[in-house]
Formats: sequence, C-alpha cells, structure tokens
Amino acid sequence: MAEITASEKLMELAFKGLDHGIYSIKDGDGPLIPFIMIQTKGEIEMKRFLAETLEHSLLQARKHIANLTNELDCVVLVYDGMLTIQGAKYDAIMVDSFDITDNKGYCFAQRYKPKKFLSKFKEIGNAAFVGEIESLLEHK
Repeated sequence: MAEITASEKLMELAFKGLDHGIYSIKDGDGPLIPFIMIQTKGEIEMKRFLAETLEHSLLQARKHIANLTNELDCVVLVYDGMLTIQGAKYDAIMVDSFDITDNKGYCFAQRYKPKKFLSKFKEIGNAAFVGEIESLLEHK
C-alpha cells in the first residue's frame, strides 16, 4: 500500500467530506449529488452540482475546482462511485482531495450497501486510501 503524504488539514477535510457524503445518502433513496468542500483560512464552504446526469454533475464540479483561485487551502470533491476489490464491485462514496501546496491529489473511498426495500443502509469496512491522483489545482 502506498504511503499517504497528504497534509493533516487535507486529511481532515477529506474525512469531513466522507462523513457528509455518507450522512447525505444514509436515509435517502437516490444517489449522492456531487459536492465540493473548499477550505480557506479554516473556513469551509460547500457547493453541490446538479445537472441532467450524475456524470455531467461530476464534470461541472471538476471544472469548477480547476477554475478556483489560489486563495484556497484545499478542496475535496465528493461523489457516488464504484470500487472494485478482488473482483467484487461495491457502491462507494469517493472523495478526491486536493491541497494547493501539493502537486498531486489523493482519493479515498467508503464502501456501502445501499438502502433497499427490506434492508437498511450499511457501511462496509473502514474508509480506505484508494491512491494518488492528478491534481485539479494549480499548486503553489
């Protein structure tokens, strides 16, 4: 497993994003609407992206992040995705995390079993570091 070199503030924001993502779908019937959390000087702002499709919503969120100014400290993009582990596919809350001072991003995920007619929503295992990703930010 790769070592996580993300800053402490980015890790905290990533896990706040994961927690909010899980909370947002726990009692709902639909998929998570993609959102970003932007941290600037300790303050956190959240913005959701709703378009015709979830894929288009995610594209809008990524474009928004790429156009952010250097005023921010870090940003996370939270969305509903799929994670494959040992050939098995799982629903997962995905968090792409970016720090303005880091030239790479970090992806985290929390697997879950969606709420169905006769079964409750259930988190599967612990949140996991998926790997490093390309940063969407111009870093300092």
